[in-house]
Amino acid sequence: MYCAVCRKYPKLADLTSPLYKGTGGNGKYRIETLKSHNGSATHQKCVNRSQIDQGNGDEPLPKLLKSAINNIINTAFYIANENFSFQ
Repeated sequence: MYCAVCRKYPKLADLTSPLYKGTGGNGKYRIETLKSHNGSATHQKCVNRSQIDQGNGDEPLPKLLKSAINNIINTAFYIANENFSFQ
């Protein structure tokens, strides 16, 4: 047994984790090990990256893009508020 999400992103994953390495023949884990891995920061990074790649995550906009969008909205509001669009 292994964590498929962590194996998909080895640069983000904890390479020493037993769930990254996988088990031998029996594949038995204690529930505490699974819960610990699920709550680990490196696993969460892998999950977040997976969600972003699938389009389900919240990918933050770059500051420059936010600024450009804000300027466009403010300009459009000013034009509509001053009735410049009908002149």
